[in-house]
Amino acid sequence: MNTLLTGSTYATKHLEAWYHAILTQNVVVSHDCYHAAAKEQKEMLLQGNTENASYQLFFDLLKFRYAVFTEGLSITKDSFESINAYAIPSDLQLSYLYHYYNAIYYTALNKFDKADDYFEKAKSSLTSLTNVEQADFYYRYAVYHFQMQQPSQAIVNATKALDIFQTINDCERNVTSCLSVLGGAYVAVGHYEKAEELYYKAIDILQKLNEEPLLLHVRNNLGTLYANQDLSEQAIRQLSEVIEKMPKHYKALFLLAQENGKLGNIELANKYIQTGKEIVLQLDNEEYKHHFSILEANINEFELEQLDKIVQAGIHYFNEESLFSYTSEYCEKIATTYHKKLQFEKASEYFLKSIEANKKNERRL
Repeated sequence: MNTLLTGSTYATKHLEAWYHAILTQNVVVSHDCYHAAAKEQKEMLLQGNTENASYQLFFDLLKFRYAVFTEGLSITKDSFESINAYAIPSDLQLSYLYHYYNAIYYTALNKFDKADDYFEKAKSSLTSLTNVEQADFYYRYAVYHFQMQQPSQAIVNATKALDIFQTINDCERNVTSCLSVLGGAYVAVGHYEKAEELYYKAIDILQKLNEEPLLLHVRNNLGTLYANQDLSEQAIRQLSEVIEKMPKHYKALFLLAQENGKLGNIELANKYIQTGKEIVLQLDNEEYKHHFSILEANINEFELEQLDKIVQAGIHYFNEESLFSYTSEYCEKIATTYHKKLQFEKASEYFLKSIEANKKNERRL
């Protein structure tokens, strides 16, 4: 498979093979290629061959992308540190990857303005890319829009990626990733039946390929689908399978806590909350710190004054990051709580905030 990097002076056989494996989302092959490339890099350093800065940068870029591929939920603000030590490369190939991977990095951190800047810079190189690289870009751009709570744009870009991947041999895994993003976008707009159809199509492909890590991510999304429909037992069934194999999957832990809370399993819900809080604290994941704190306060029926402070802190963060659907959701929940306590003025205040946030969110759909 030719890529933008084919024929470059710094892309060794091991680095090219690793890049190809990551592009085609092949977990087993990318793992083997990583070890071969890391061994090569170590030998070069031991031999004192440190003059080829382009080689070192390419290695570090691939190491970051490999981490995104294999441990996407563990990306932190320090994950790009080694790459930031380099000057912006003038080489066309490396310049594209530098800007593109920066976009992926900032998307993972929910720094969407910065991510958008880097996506725009990377986009200028699209015409120079091969089909598989273009499709990979559109897939990641779809993920960005999905996390930005812009499902219509996520659908547009995931469909572009899917249309290309379906024409390329060895890209079945990429096809399932596109189906998964499309499913998430359809969940966001309430098209649950379509989303479920896409998820099961992805699951069928991944089961045939025996790709368990990718399969677990789709099962997490399927759990989200069921949770959104208050089908708690079905959600828990899917999410429990995820946690069994990926115990640090904090998104699955959050949903397990939420759904067990709905069923009145408070002790178990609190267990998942505490585990999740510890993980996101280690990762310094600001978004999920707020999600877990608000869920904990609601499930354990904290005093209204304390709940209000926790919700206010969350709303401040969600508004800053333009995650208005969360603002709307949490404002509506606390408004309902105030209404039940006959505190109608506070209830009205939060219902109004919920409506305003929902309008902002709808303008971005």
